[in-house]
Amino acid sequence: MVDGIKLKYIIGDYDTWKTLHGINFTYNVNQETGEVLTTKSTRTGAVITKSRAIYKHYHIQLTEVMDVNYGTKVYYLDVRGSLHKSYFNGVNIENFSGEQMLQEIDKIEKYFALNLNLATIKNIEIGINIGLPFSPITFLNASLLSYKGKRFEKYAVDSNGLSIGYHCKLGQYSVKIYDKGLQNGLDFNIMRFEVRYIKMEKISRITGNNLETLKLLTKDNVTEILIKVWDGVLLD
Repeated sequence: MVDGIKLKYIIGDYDTWKTLHGINFTYNVNQETGEVLTTKSTRTGAVITKSRAIYKHYHIQLTEVMDVNYGTKVYYLDVRGSLHKSYFNGVNIENFSGEQMLQEIDKIEKYFALNLNLATIKNIEIGINIGLPFSPITFLNASLLSYKGKRFEKYAVDSNGLSIGYHCKLGQYSVKIYDKGLQNGLDFNIMRFEVRYIKMEKISRITGNNLETLKLLTKDNVTEILIKVWDGVLLD
């Protein structure tokens, strides 16, 4: 099902919104004066203040944009993370069902005090864990060639000296195939196949553009997406 996601949300009533969640944001400050650091828009002259937090395994950025001429402020919330990982409290090895996805979306609504219809999806990952009777990385190293004529690139070596799989980047999305068992030090074989949509044009007809429409996503929809992408993978 859905794994990673990035959301953008415009906070309509900031004073009310900040009373509805338990998130503690951290600001960048001048180490000598303690003053909160800001930037200025070169286009509009607006003063921009950013703060960040990690909450329930999601990375959050709150951006305040103040119009210096009128003193008005607009607040933007960016949320980035994994529905799968947050649901399982930091682990995404288990299967993640459609019902569990719905539960996690409802949690996001409460965590961040969002109107789901206005929580815009900026990018999204959809994938599947596949149990195999053999080593996924051995299979991929020997057999994986390209996606739609573009060669897969090997993942960089991690801190343990391991490269766990391959990825192929295109204009609007990227395809990843890797050894999830190797990644997590498991004693059984799991291959992960996923597609990350950097732009939503190709996928929004199925997922919609916000969290409320994402709740309508079905297992058949996910199967359709993944089979269509897998059809473009060339194996030796």
